[in-house]
Amino acid sequence: MTQSDSHDRRDLFADFRNVTEGLGDLSAGSRILALEFELFQAMKRAVDADDRCARLEGKLDDARIRADVYAERVRELCVRAAGDRASIKAFYERELRLLQEAYAAVKQRCRALDDLCRSLLLTIERAACEDLPAVKRASA
Repeated sequence: MTQSDSHDRRDLFADFRNVTEGLGDLSAGSRILALEFELFQAMKRAVDADDRCARLEGKLDDARIRADVYAERVRELCVRAAGDRASIKAFYERELRLLQEAYAAVKQRCRALDDLCRSLLLTIERAACEDLPAVKRASA
């Protein structure tokens, strides 16, 4: 028995004592009639409580259904987002590979141009060195 159950029973017994205290001056038939009226009122409160419980249980069921629908939508969005993420990741990985390949090709072209420039410089220097004695002779 929980503390709440014990408290509820004490309230019930207090209500019962309050009702029966005022019946001492009445005849047995009047007391029975008064107790039947109090019983009727208690039963009416019980029916009202049952109705409230049923309405609350209905609301709870509706809330659970809405929560289940919402959870399913969230799951679907997560699955879709995971698929989108995978697609986007694959796209950017392809783009990165293409950029890396393009960078490697440009770097290779730069090396080739650098080699060509060095070669041209050497050729120019050799030609200049070979022509230098002829230039000196012609100016003399």
